[in-house]
Amino acid sequence: MNVLLTYDNQNDHVAPNDTAPRYMHSHGELFDDGTLNVTTRTWTNILLGGFHGAVHAEIYDAYNRFIDKTDAHTFGVDGKWIGRSDRTDGWTFTFDPVKAAQAKSIKFVNSWDPQWFQSVQNTIQFIGMLVDEIAAAFAQSGKALLS
Repeated sequence: MNVLLTYDNQNDHVAPNDTAPRYMHSHGELFDDGTLNVTTRTWTNILLGGFHGAVHAEIYDAYNRFIDKTDAHTFGVDGKWIGRSDRTDGWTFTFDPVKAAQAKSIKFVNSWDPQWFQSVQNTIQFIGMLVDEIAAAFAQSGKALLS
């Protein structure tokens, strides 16, 4: 297999406003058999809030005309104080080799992908864990939470 194209995007802000510290960065190589190998890093500097971001790749011909795109891949991170706030994932997509041979440029599109229900569930689970820890600490101290 021979590499046809490589692409490395900048650290894209992936929030509704560009001031939120939510980022994705993708790097990939397109091979002559149509295989696209990508590494995507997703991270946040927010202390208590995570996010989900999605990425897909698009290929273009020599005249910058759209040829094809990959499926979207979604990755989520937690806030810095909650859990895993930085992750790197690899993913692969296979284009039709004829289309891949026409490709002269590739573009990664990183975007915010809110998953509200999952975020609410995660927050409730985190609050529950905090309440359990506080209750256990009171129980160990011999003091009751309720009189």
